[in-house]
Amino acid sequence: MGTYQKVHFFDTEQRYFTPGKTYSVFKTKIGTIGMMMCYDTFFPEVARILVLEHADLLIISTNWERPRIQDWELCVRARALDNIIPIVAANRIGFDKESDFFRHSKISDPLGTVMSSLDSERLGYLQATIDYE
Repeated sequence: MGTYQKVHFFDTEQRYFTPGKTYSVFKTKIGTIGMMMCYDTFFPEVARILVLEHADLLIISTNWERPRIQDWELCVRARALDNIIPIVAANRIGFDKESDFFRHSKISDPLGTVMSSLDSERLGYLQATIDYE
């Protein structure tokens, strides 16, 4: 279908990766999907560009870590409300050398109301019915 390369880097990531230059949407069986990664979620213009490219749904894959739980919660809900679009947001869980990932994955409706969430710190999955109308 295509690729999406994260545009905004956090902390030392720019030492190891090359940023993307475009924001892509992908036509799928469930609608046109806009992809965002990690720190891209912090920037309102990313979601806005994807919506202007006719995304029906935004999907966020991320590695947000402690202590930024409240920032993550706010950013996901705000990006939905900013653009009146549903969002599926998956955050990593667990530890690596120096980071503690807190999960808090969620599905938000177009007004930023959380429809389904995994706020506990254990493995699991989410589901919700999204009505594009």
